[in-house]
Order: sequence, then C-alpha cells, then structure tokens
Amino acid sequence: MVTQIYRVTGRNKLHVHAVASSNEEMEHFLHDVIDTLPGVLSCSCNTILSRVKDIKGLRL
Repeated sequence: MVTQIYRVTGRNKLHVHAVASSNEEMEHFLHDVIDTLPGVLSCSCNTILSRVKDIKGLRL
C-alpha cells in the first residue's frame, strides 16, 4: 500500500503516500496500521483527486 515515504520539515515528521482500492481500505490502513505504530501521536489524511504532473527520476 505504501508507495513513498518522505522525511519533511514543518509540523509533520513524515509524509507518506499510500494507494488503496477504496475509502474503506484506506480507513482500515490508517486505523489498524498507522495509528498503532509506536510514536505516532496524530495522523492527518488528504486524498489526491487528480495528478497534474509527475516527474520520475528528476535529477537535481
């Protein structure tokens, strides 16, 4: 389910991308997997509505 994990600055410590086949599957993942991880104090979730641009292998 998890496709990407980023360590980020700001309020959140990690930014996690996950793919689910339904809202129910995502709710199960958040409640039974993410919320039960040691050290997780809170979790917020946003849903991607559409992809505008995605660059794979961007060289900096």
